[in-house]
Amino acid sequence: MDDQAKTEIQLAEDRVSRDGARAEEARALIDNPMLTEALDTFDKGLYSLFLASPPGEAGLAERENLHQLQRAGRVLRTYLKRVIDNGEIAKDALLKTLAHHGVGVTDPDQVDKVV
Repeated sequence: MDDQAKTEIQLAEDRVSRDGARAEEARALIDNPMLTEALDTFDKGLYSLFLASPPGEAGLAERENLHQLQRAGRVLRTYLKRVIDNGEIAKDALLKTLAHHGVGVTDPDQVDKVV
């Protein structure tokens, strides 16, 4: 195997190591029942406040603030899911790099053993 191949494989392994660790942390957060409960309670509370807001122009600013808060919760969940996806993408990229250079790892679960 030439030096360029070794470098490409090392870079892909480093990405799996970095992004894989972040993905595990994000997965732990998403799977954490307390965080899920907190975010769900937050969403329900915002919805209750939205329903209780005055109709028409009188409640417009309040509803806009509630909408922004609700969006922040979605952004958090989306960010965590993106971190998890990036970990999977890094594993797939490593598999492709290994296959390109003739290294016989085809099972994504084996990637963790290679790194």
